[in-house]
Amino acid sequence: MFKTLKGGVNKITTQIKKLTKKITKIYKKNAKKLVTLSVISKLVFLSMPAVVLPAYAQETSVVNNTSVNLELSKNDAIFVTSKNFNIKIGQSNNDIAKTKNATKAVAATPVVKNTPALSLEQLRTLYQEVQSFYGIDGLAEAIESVHQLETGKSNSTSVSSGSGAVGPMQFLPSTFRSYCKDTGAGCNITDLRSSVYAAGNLLSKSYIWKGSWQGAFLNYNHSIAYANKAVALMNGI
Repeated sequence: MFKTLKGGVNKITTQIKKLTKKITKIYKKNAKKLVTLSVISKLVFLSMPAVVLPAYAQETSVVNNTSVNLELSKNDAIFVTSKNFNIKIGQSNNDIAKTKNATKAVAATPVVKNTPALSLEQLRTLYQEVQSFYGIDGLAEAIESVHQLETGKSNSTSVSSGSGAVGPMQFLPSTFRSYCKDTGAGCNITDLRSSVYAAGNLLSKSYIWKGSWQGAFLNYNHSIAYANKAVALMNGI
């Protein structure tokens, strides 16, 4: 029994030695090719940054006839392959994201289309008209200050901001509906006359409630800095 066991061990040992020789032979045979594969892999990797060039690279450049040829036997479990790589220069995902962010940033600021501007005299006539309607002294100057801060005294029908404020006096639609006064032309948030009358309504009620123009401005725009600027502008009119 001992002899049988010893014979089996010797047989296994012999097979292991043969297998080791075979593996060594295969390794030596293909060592050069494996090194070539490693070098090619690095070259392909180094060529990858060409795919992420900036968007301003409008021309398309193509690198042709870059071939990888591996000639190893099937027994080595590495298959023969030949592949041509076409590397095109285009816009990267990062550039696309930057473009989208830039578009969002522009949309978040008020957009004013070119519209014939009213003269300061015409605007002040409207402010005085609204003051007479509500009967609050100083309301005309208060409206002018707010109009200046909100849109630079614009009468454009296309003024908007990313926060949802609309029109020459920058009202949120829900706030405008609460303070709009129909003076014969209906309530239109983008219309200068409608917006100024709504602003006069809000400012006059806020002045009566708060007892000062500082408080009225703070109620119009909940910012102390904004209220201080509005008071300074009003005092300078």
